[in-house]
Amino acid sequence: MEWCATHLNTRVKLMIKMLNLNDAAELSSYAIFTKRRQNVTTEICEAIIGAMCKAKRYNDALNLFHYFFNDYNLKPNISFCNHIIGALCEQNRLQEAFALYGHLLENVPFLRPNEDTYQLLAKGLVDKCSVSGDYNEIAVVKATIMEFWFEQGNDKEAIECYRTLAPKNFRMNAKTGNTLLQLFLKYGKKTEAWTLFNQMLERRNAQPSGFDSETCNIMVNECFKLGKISEAIKTFDKVKTVEDDESQLCYGNILARFCEQGMLPEAETYFAEMSSKQYLIPNIPSYRTMIDAYCKAARFDDAFRVLDRAVEANLKCVATFSCLLYC
Repeated sequence: MEWCATHLNTRVKLMIKMLNLNDAAELSSYAIFTKRRQNVTTEICEAIIGAMCKAKRYNDALNLFHYFFNDYNLKPNISFCNHIIGALCEQNRLQEAFALYGHLLENVPFLRPNEDTYQLLAKGLVDKCSVSGDYNEIAVVKATIMEFWFEQGNDKEAIECYRTLAPKNFRMNAKTGNTLLQLFLKYGKKTEAWTLFNQMLERRNAQPSGFDSETCNIMVNECFKLGKISEAIKTFDKVKTVEDDESQLCYGNILARFCEQGMLPEAETYFAEMSSKQYLIPNIPSYRTMIDAYCKAARFDDAFRVLDRAVEANLKCVATFSCLLYC
């Protein structure tokens, strides 16, 4: 069996060199019978899939991939997973490429994406976005590449990747910015995180899509995590100037953080402030947060008072909606 595996590997590679890919593919299908030589079997599979991708015969490469690894459960390596990711990107099937990448991360612990994986995904998005001009998708992939460098302990390369994120006139949306904020905080780059947050906040009025409730909550939660309560309040106060649904979610988050810390007086102050706003009505989670906090503190009269207010407020909303619907 060992001799057969080696012999098969030699013949497949010879046919590939002769550009006889059809016969090479047919021969390589016998690799499923050489499982005792896993390394040689893998080498055969990688060779034919790589050759098909090089010849731009992407569908044939995908069919072979499914044959080897789905139908016969051979163990792949990251190199020919990269071949398939590259093939999908070349066919503009980015969603499937990212689905395969996500599958590797979540379900195949022995296969870790490498730098080539990220470069292929980034190239696929660059090719797509060069037409549409949407650099946010590129930025999200570059964030993944940055995380790879952070995991390798190469902070310098990660920060350099961030600096070359996109053109200077790039209009970063909130989703992209939030992804980068979380990445910086995860790897201890607090200076970069706060610099980015302040930039997003400064551009808030000119570019509303570049800042949302999650942007605020990420940084407020980080302050609470570090025990910097005054910094959390200061950060929140910078954001609460606009009365909209996003501010409602920011209030709800800081109320929850206060109650988690047993800071009920502070929670009451901000709940009262929220309730006093003309266009800012506490939502159900905010009412629930206060009711739970009062019950935990054995202040049941206050809990029932807030419950009555919640019922009254929601009945008013239902009545207003009904009037708009039927008038």
